[in-house]
Amino acid sequence: MQEKTFFLKHLPALVFFMVIAVNTAFSADEKEPPVDTGPAEMTLKTTAARKSAKFPHKKHQENFTCGICHHSKSEDGRQKPYFQGMKIRSCVSCHNKEDMQNPKFNTFKLAAHGLCKECHKKNKGSAPTKCSGCHIK
Repeated sequence: MQEKTFFLKHLPALVFFMVIAVNTAFSADEKEPPVDTGPAEMTLKTTAARKSAKFPHKKHQENFTCGICHHSKSEDGRQKPYFQGMKIRSCVSCHNKEDMQNPKFNTFKLAAHGLCKECHKKNKGSAPTKCSGCHIK
């Protein structure tokens, strides 16, 4: 009788710990898949097939947020800010003469030079500022 009273007295605590244990076991199996952060090193090419640029993607990820470079396009054709988990499309999918009305950014080269060169000038000493720093033979 004493064992039955002990069990009933502690039943709520036992149920609580069992729920925690089961919940922990299931959540351990349901881990979120790792986020694809893209390649560590990239070679950026223009459609004109001129000198490609070596791009240390991982190094940039360690120092900047994704939204510094990445964005998308809204329904009305305007730049839409990056959001966590958005699909990253190729720059030329928008930065081309057919889809981009702004002549300052209507090629990948113009868009990249506009963004990259400006940032490199601001971070002089830690980023290359001459053409040969990125466009390696």
